[in-house]
Amino acid sequence: MFCKNCGSELPDHSTFCSACGTQQGDSVSPAQVGAVKVALDRELVLGKMSNCSSVMMAIQEKENQIADCKENIPIEQKKSGFLRCVGFIFLEWFFTLFLLSFFEKVVDGSKIFIICFMSLLIYTVINMILKWKHKKKAKDLEILKNNYEQELETIKNDSKLSWLPYDYRDSISYAYLFSYLNNMRANSLGEAINLYETEKHQARLETLSALRANII
Repeated sequence: MFCKNCGSELPDHSTFCSACGTQQGDSVSPAQVGAVKVALDRELVLGKMSNCSSVMMAIQEKENQIADCKENIPIEQKKSGFLRCVGFIFLEWFFTLFLLSFFEKVVDGSKIFIICFMSLLIYTVINMILKWKHKKKAKDLEILKNNYEQELETIKNDSKLSWLPYDYRDSISYAYLFSYLNNMRANSLGEAINLYETEKHQARLETLSALRANII
């Protein structure tokens, strides 16, 4: 016979359950035991998920911080030689016309040479400053992202999540698993993971099909 409360197997004609202490009446059928175990499995996992809510909030916060760093890391854009040349010529003529209009007289060849040299020098200095700022910002954000990733790994290894496989200790996977269990689409953690992987695979296939359709 089986316990009518927890489903544990008991010797025939037992008065009390040796596992939970519940008084026994009529024996429980195997089908009823299965239903009890399914409910217990689902409720057990949902209870563990509720106890891990603070840990998952910390994981989601770190994920958002990492995403922000990746989004804000500047991408180095190499200007073509043509654009550099155009910019340099424009800067030269700007200074030349400025000085001509300022002094209101013809500038001889030596002064034009000086103007060209100074404009090139100014352009080079400004370009170097902009590159230095660009690289510094990228380096600082990369260091910050690496720090956040290390903190995320530490949180994922929290003992409260020991019951959950490591590959599913991210906010998106966790939300899907919780939804499957809460909506009774899955009766255990294993079923929820299988359902999640199945739907994820189906989504990938649909994306590939859409891409192929657009190419054709």
